[in-house]
Amino acid sequence: MEFCKNFNNQTKNIKERTPVPALVAIYSNGVFETTVKTPSNTYLLKKAANISKGSSMPKKNNLEEAYIYPKEIYHLAVLKACDRLMNHLNLKSICKTLIGSAKSMGLGLRPSRHLGPIVSQGTGQRPSPDR
Repeated sequence: MEFCKNFNNQTKNIKERTPVPALVAIYSNGVFETTVKTPSNTYLLKKAANISKGSSMPKKNNLEEAYIYPKEIYHLAVLKACDRLMNHLNLKSICKTLIGSAKSMGLGLRPSRHLGPIVSQGTGQRPSPDR
């Protein structure tokens, strides 16, 4: 009963039906230790991109309708940084890991407009604001 109360207390802020990895250590004297991690990168990216599964051949067949913004990558990295086992990593490293996971799933990274001026390729001019 104590295990259930402890586990429920650790997972009370996690949305229902979200798969989370958990480590459980049970010692010979009956004491136990539980550690609940953050959801996997692929689960978080699929939820952010609103897809059910990634591409089976990501280098050949990217998912045209599936993409993710850098702002979403950043927010996912902040969430992952809260994990006790990942809090030693800086956000830039976690973002790079998430971008790599997104590429391996066939997700595109779509740039945001508010990240600064983007120069159109080949023309040397900024794109119009309505693009």
